[in-house]
Amino acid sequence: MTKASGDYQKEVDELQRVVSKMRDDCDRANAEKDRIKDKAESTTENVFKLESQLREAVAAVDRVTAEKLKLQEDMTEMKQSLVMKDNDLRTTLSSMQEFQRLASDEKVALRSELR
Repeated sequence: MTKASGDYQKEVDELQRVVSKMRDDCDRANAEKDRIKDKAESTTENVFKLESQLREAVAAVDRVTAEKLKLQEDMTEMKQSLVMKDNDLRTTLSSMQEFQRLASDEKVALRSELR
């Protein structure tokens, strides 16, 4: 082997080591890129899941708020009905007391006539 071919072989061997190192670096970079891509996809999936859960929670809050308003309306109607029934009861009791007073007066008048 001549000196030129020996030098050439050394240069080829060095270039092969450089190429091999570059391939290893490229493989590591590709593996890191794939890991980051997988993490990004997983993060995107989590974002979609969280957005879906948020929409469901907002819908649940809206349903509960609507139900609360309905219950408040029902309670207001019930209070009004109760006030009306209370007034009716007071009127009835007042009428009954008036009838009792009239009956008592009539009873006294009849007793006076009988004596």
